[in-house]
Amino acid sequence: MSAWLQRLDNYTYYNQVFPTLGEEEETPLLPSQMFTEVLQSNPLTYLKARYTSHYNFWKFSLTTTAQYQKVTNDDSSVNAGVPVINVPEWNVRTTLALTTDMFKKALHVQTGVTGQYFTGFYADQYNPLLGDFMRQDQQQIGDYPRVDIFFNGKIRQARFYFRYEHANARFTGYDYYSAIGYPYRDSILRFGLVWNFFQ
Repeated sequence: MSAWLQRLDNYTYYNQVFPTLGEEEETPLLPSQMFTEVLQSNPLTYLKARYTSHYNFWKFSLTTTAQYQKVTNDDSSVNAGVPVINVPEWNVRTTLALTTDMFKKALHVQTGVTGQYFTGFYADQYNPLLGDFMRQDQQQIGDYPRVDIFFNGKIRQARFYFRYEHANARFTGYDYYSAIGYPYRDSILRFGLVWNFFQ
């Protein structure tokens, strides 16, 4: 377990200004114009705590990392209480794996499942003209799980792997983003082979 606490004074950042819309108009995901202002915040407090564990039982192993983050302004009236630095409050990743030898130890196998989840938050949006990120408070990303299924094998000096990424896409829907305006990829199968001809 580890923890980190940082205090930032006079933090300067880019803030995205959204155009004023009528009552019936919906805020577009990517506005046609990006208005930006430079702001400086009151002192900020950034807390991050991380817990990592690894357990083995017979041929199974469980590895988990959980991280908690919180950003607070000293003056709650600044930006109507919305954090200046936007980070997911919880970020969790866990892997359950089975490792064994087969065929008289000729084949070494590791297979299992990896799950990832982070809470929804207002991710900063990249502005290519500024070459930097802008703070925004209109579009959230996250708040959905991702599950990967993997299989690794080794026969003498040859190694191979199969990985089915985002296996739960069909069940959790298709309304998820990796960044503002960039949808996260659907399910995909990756595989590879490494063969060392010399030991």
